[in-house]
Amino acid sequence: MRKPLRRAWTLSAPVVELPLLWAWLLLPASAASMASMRARGLAVEGAAAATARLLSSDSPQSEIRRVVQAHRSETLARAPPPMLVLQRQLRLVLGQLSSQVGLRSSPAVLEKTTIALNRMIAETRWELDEKVEECRERPDALADEASDANLDVQELAAQVSSIRTEVLQATEEYPEDKEYLISMKTELREEKRDCSMELREHTERGESIRADQDAVRKLGKMIHDFCVNWNLAQVSAVGDAARAAARASPRPSWTSLLRLAESFDAAHRHLRSASPKTDFCDAIKDHIDALRGEIEDNAGELDRERQEQKRQCEEQAAKELQEIERIARRKGDLSAAMSQATGRVNVFSERLRERDDERRRLREDARFAKRQCEKEVDELLHEKLCGLVRLRDQLWLQAGKQDLPQDCQVTEWAGGECSASCGGGTQQATRLVIVAAWKGAECPPLKMHRRCNENHCPQNCVVSFWTGWSACSSACDGGIQERTRAVTTKERYGGDPCPELIEMRTCSPRACSRDCELGSWTEWSLCSQACDQGSQRRHRRVMWPPEGAGSCPAEDAPQRMESRPCNVEACPDLSNLQCAGPPLDVVLLVDSSGSMSAFENIQAFLKSSFAPRLALGTSADASHMALIQFSDTAKVLSGFDGDINTLAPKIDSMKGMGGYSMLSHGLALTGSFLAEASRPQAAPTIIVLTDGHIADPFLASQQAAKLRSQGFRLMLILVGENHPNDDLFGKLITQPARENLFRVNSTLQLKANEKVIGGSVLSRICGEVIVP
Repeated sequence: MRKPLRRAWTLSAPVVELPLLWAWLLLPASAASMASMRARGLAVEGAAAATARLLSSDSPQSEIRRVVQAHRSETLARAPPPMLVLQRQLRLVLGQLSSQVGLRSSPAVLEKTTIALNRMIAETRWELDEKVEECRERPDALADEASDANLDVQELAAQVSSIRTEVLQATEEYPEDKEYLISMKTELREEKRDCSMELREHTERGESIRADQDAVRKLGKMIHDFCVNWNLAQVSAVGDAARAAARASPRPSWTSLLRLAESFDAAHRHLRSASPKTDFCDAIKDHIDALRGEIEDNAGELDRERQEQKRQCEEQAAKELQEIERIARRKGDLSAAMSQATGRVNVFSERLRERDDERRRLREDARFAKRQCEKEVDELLHEKLCGLVRLRDQLWLQAGKQDLPQDCQVTEWAGGECSASCGGGTQQATRLVIVAAWKGAECPPLKMHRRCNENHCPQNCVVSFWTGWSACSSACDGGIQERTRAVTTKERYGGDPCPELIEMRTCSPRACSRDCELGSWTEWSLCSQACDQGSQRRHRRVMWPPEGAGSCPAEDAPQRMESRPCNVEACPDLSNLQCAGPPLDVVLLVDSSGSMSAFENIQAFLKSSFAPRLALGTSADASHMALIQFSDTAKVLSGFDGDINTLAPKIDSMKGMGGYSMLSHGLALTGSFLAEASRPQAAPTIIVLTDGHIADPFLASQQAAKLRSQGFRLMLILVGENHPNDDLFGKLITQPARENLFRVNSTLQLKANEKVIGGSVLSRICGEVIVP
């Protein structure tokens, strides 16, 4: 135990006896007297510095003891004041003075006065403890509030800056989109104008073709009249009409017609008999028929070009309209975004101003609270506590006491476990007695409940749900989709940071200009020939056409067609072999136009050397054969309705149809016929027998390609020489040409070698052949 303070000398001054009156409420009225005592205490240390150190120290009890000890040491170092001064001070502190008695105070009066002062010292000490705790907590709380306000100010400032950036960006993009929209509208008008001009050109070409058709019709009638009446006076008129038509529409065929017209002039000069009538009429009719076919073919090609041009124009216009609509929507979105962002800037700016004002007010409150606390602690410590201790010590010294009273001394507060780790909790604080009281103030409370862990709990970032994926930024060539989520609660005080707020993924990987899409390989076909090395094929169909600048392999390109050899052994006697093996569905498409001569030889070939050797029948495993004729029209002469006995009369009834050779008509009818009548188990084969004077090469090529794409085999028996469309035949038939193109010099050769030619054709279309 710490010993009481002692003096080496004793007090000889008279002692005044004072009544024991509780006058603590009068203490504020003694400010002047206490100020004088405080002024003397400042000689040891500056009061303000001591108060500041006390409030910032981790050991406030030690600081209080140090200050009180310094004041008591000063009291011991000085002579006590006169009794009258002490009486006046006691009267201010304890109440009215009693009358002076004796030279020394009685021990009982000294004890009562000491007890009263000790009680006041103890109460002041406890008040000081509470004030110190309050002053250590309150500025921290205000500082935390100011810190929160400062964080809010920073976040609001960042939001205002971000929104202003959005407004600036939208303001910059708005005129660009406006200019782009104007340019797109201009481009659309130009595209429409160009398309209108091209369609007008097609219309003009169509009118020209119709004019040609009228001219040929009139010329044909004049020639018909001439050939029927054989009026030589009309020869010049026909020649003039031919020349006029040729000059009006200078086509290659019209040039030939012009040369023929010159021949008519020569005939007018040298004609002496009617013998050249047939030759002239047949030749001029052939030219007229060729012209009719050419004009019809040109009309078909023009119609296809017009449709394709219209489709392209419509697609381009649709794309540009979509782009215009997109830019218009974006322009509206930008305008709305600027308006909304401007409103948000105003709202957030007002909130920023209010929160910044609050931050400044909290900082000022914190500074004021600190000054106020320092003032109140300074009064409690230096003016009240130290003043009461000095007064008591001086009273004991005047009483001649050498041992001064010892107040209870305690340790610092030791906090127990806090009820919360953050956000504010409570704990029970305790302290221990280190020096027991001896004639001095009793110990202050050793337990108390106080707030603890008032630091903010970590606030994790909280975000909203993802929005839906945005529209792809591009319809092809790869674009971007994104989805977003917003921050609903921002992270603070060491909480988990926010996750990604924007998520992106690629979309529309398909190229804008893409190649066609091919299907799977088909099964290998039957062998194309029964002997002399045929081939098997498999192909891939186009499942999706090319787009944009994309391409597609040709029908016979390696990517779409593969072949392998088969049946490499030599054929037996061609003149006697017959068809065997899997059944066939054969359509014989016979050119019956006016240019086909010696039609009876063709009939004989079909009736005796071809059809009887096909193993025709009505059963499911027998081959079937149909007969279709064509010229400028087409008709089915015989369907898949019987054997050779049923077919032979139909072949006999077949006659020339005259007119011109429109192969497209025959192929179109054949395709429709096979679509309804062909069998799944039979290989469909189309054999075209013609002299090669095809009047519609474009339309015929279109129809042939359509049939080949449907899996039909297309073969050609070409009778005659000097064909005007020799390069066309390879485009019509199924490849390779060596298996599907037969050339016969004339119908006379066909008649002379009909059995060998028939056997050769059969060896190429039949899966197996036999020689009976």
